Amino acid sequence: MLAAVAAATGLLFAAEALTSPLGPWRASTSTALLGLAAAAVAAALAAARPLVRRAGPLAQSLVTGSLWTGLGLLVATQIPGAAILLLAPAVLAALAPASRLAPIAAALLAVAVWTPLAPALVEALGLSAPLVGATVGWLCTALLPTCAEEPGEKTLSIWTWSFVLVAILAVTLAAVAPRHDVDNPAKANLVHLTDLDVGRAWHVVEAPAGVPEPLAAALAWDEPRALLPWSSRAVPSAPAALLGDAGPRLELRPPAEGDPPGRATMTLRARPGALASMLVIPGGAVATLRVGGRVLDVTALRPGPSDTRVVTVFGCPAEGVEVVADITTAAPWTIVDLAPGLAPDAPASARPEWAVPYQWGDLIAARRSFTPPAAQ
Repeated sequence: MLAAVAAATGLLFAAEALTSPLGPWRASTSTALLGLAAAAVAAALAAARPLVRRAGPLAQSLVTGSLWTGLGLLVATQIPGAAILLLAPAVLAALAPASRLAPIAAALLAVAVWTPLAPALVEALGLSAPLVGATVGWLCTALLPTCAEEPGEKTLSIWTWSFVLVAILAVTLAAVAPRHDVDNPAKANLVHLTDLDVGRAWHVVEAPAGVPEPLAAALAWDEPRALLPWSSRAVPSAPAALLGDAGPRLELRPPAEGDPPGRATMTLRARPGALASMLVIPGGAVATLRVGGRVLDVTALRPGPSDTRVVTVFGCPAEGVEVVADITTAAPWTIVDLAPGLAPDAPASARPEWAVPYQWGDLIAARRSFTPPAAQ
């Protein structure tokens, strides 16, 4: 199994080094999966060939059955429903381990159960060479008791080189194929960000796999930098037209009688139609925090850029949301609100049909700073 993992990982690394990173999801996933699986089978056969020649079918069946049974029992203690995937082939092989029929039947059952697993895992988790190699390599352990080879024969060698050829051809096709198509699109959000403190605006592209070429050619993008206040990811940006001065506000209320020193009671307001609002708070700036009547653990908040913590409020009502904080340091907070949609001058027409918005989608964002007073 280790040989299968190493072969699949090495082949994918070589293909990406010679072309460009394929990414976890691509248009040629099935072709790449075939190539990695073939490489894993070839490596497993090559590694097992000396063992197959030295050990007879009975010894191979007993060792394989013991491995599958042991792992099945271990899995049964954690995921009982999944243990049948391992125990069924092992039990079938144990009915007559010295015969040829039982190991063949067990191998066929293992193939029927485990072959659909690799595509399903890739569909859910993305194409991972170690994952494909481990799955295929483990399946090969069930097939080895059926692979007898006498000294002087070259059956396993022929099969090994056949799978090597398939692996090279399939991965080569996947490497030169387009990375994305309309059925397997790339991710690309267009964000219009206004900084109300300085009166500037930018177009920003959020594209984890890289900005699509037509979109990259649409504007004179600056070098990627961490511009979005809620993310540490470096993103390309280009100057944009201002859309006005509307944006989020954090209004400080007069202190109530009995408030402890440093207690700040505020009202968070967002633009009408805003999808969400965010408070980006410097780390260590508050001791306690309550938003909308809910007490939040400031140490468990989502990390933001430059040692900050992010609070997200969805659907801020017209009357605002109450924010109560015990301020320890008079440091500026960043207030953000996010409205869905595209700015009028957004380069949406340059986004190809094989690139689509994801997660938050296209946004019109506005930010400003606010510094709550600390205890005197």
